[in-house]
Formats: sequence, structure tokens, C-alpha cells
Amino acid sequence: MINQNSRINVIDDFFSFEEFNLIKHYQENSKYAATYQPWGDYFHSRLKAYPTWECHLYKDNPIYNILLKNIKTKISKDYEISSVLLRKVYRDELLKSPFNGKNHGVIHQDIDEGLGISGLIYFNTFSINDGTYLFSYKQQLEADIIIGSKPNRCVFYDSSIYHAAGIDWEERVRNTLVFFLKKNDI
Repeated sequence: MINQNSRINVIDDFFSFEEFNLIKHYQENSKYAATYQPWGDYFHSRLKAYPTWECHLYKDNPIYNILLKNIKTKISKDYEISSVLLRKVYRDELLKSPFNGKNHGVIHQDIDEGLGISGLIYFNTFSINDGTYLFSYKQQLEADIIIGSKPNRCVFYDSSIYHAAGIDWEERVRNTLVFFLKKNDI
């Protein structure tokens, strides 16, 4: 269960072996929509922002329900899913973006969602560079903490923490499952 005193948590082997392979297969065969971050900002070209590809998952999706079961047993019963999506970020698109040559993407918070917890699960890389960069302030030049990527590693944190996706220029694509949780209204 979530450490209530910690604003940043990591769980390795978040899904069972079977669940992870099922989700990875689903992730590899899903249809994605071209989008970008930061959400809510307008760019005339997605390559002028941090370009991503996303596939939203909803309550009727079996992957959503596998994630929900694991959240309830491994994170907290006090939270419900606000949204969940599969995300891909391609190196070839980053090379055409303002993030070419940078170590990480957009430094941001997820508080616009009215959330309590933001998190992600890595699918395909073992890399400190491809991990999650965490900051105390948006204007920082270097991260306070970097959590390396590892397949089936879940990283989750208070949604008010500034963070950014790492960029490993040796990797062709960064595959993650991203989720946002909010406190139950009980």
C-alpha cells in the first residue's frame, strides 16, 4: 500500500507476469492518436511542443480493470482512476521538436486535473535517461530525483510535484501506461 508519508513511490513488478504481458501486447497493438504536451496549450504543429501518441482506456476496457485492481491492492483503496492512457513518444519526432538534444520533456504539474496522484508504468526500457525526472520548482535546471525506467516499474507521486519525462536518445520509442488518481468522495 501507498506510504502516506511519502510524496514519491516506486513499485517494481507492479503487474503479475501474465498481466504485464497481456497489457504489453495490448499496448503494442492499440491505435494511437497524435497529440502533444503540455495539454491545454495551443501549438499550430505538434512538433513545436512535446509530441506524443496516446490511446485512452475507459472502464469497459479489460486493461483499465486490471490496472484498477492493482491500484486498489498495491497503492490505496482511497483513490479511484480519473483517467488512464497508453503513451508512445518517438525519438524521430523529438528530433524535430524543441526538445532535440535535451535530457527531458516539459517540466509540469498535473494539478489541472484536480487529482491527488499521477503515475506511470514503463514497458520497454531499462534506462536512467528514459525515466521520470522530479523537480522542486519549474525553473530548475537539474532534477532533484531521477527514477530510471524499468519494464513493469510503477512510479507514482503527488500530482503537485513538478516532473518531466526523460529522453534516452539511444531508444527509438518510449512506451508507458500513464494514470491519474483522485481521492474517493467517501
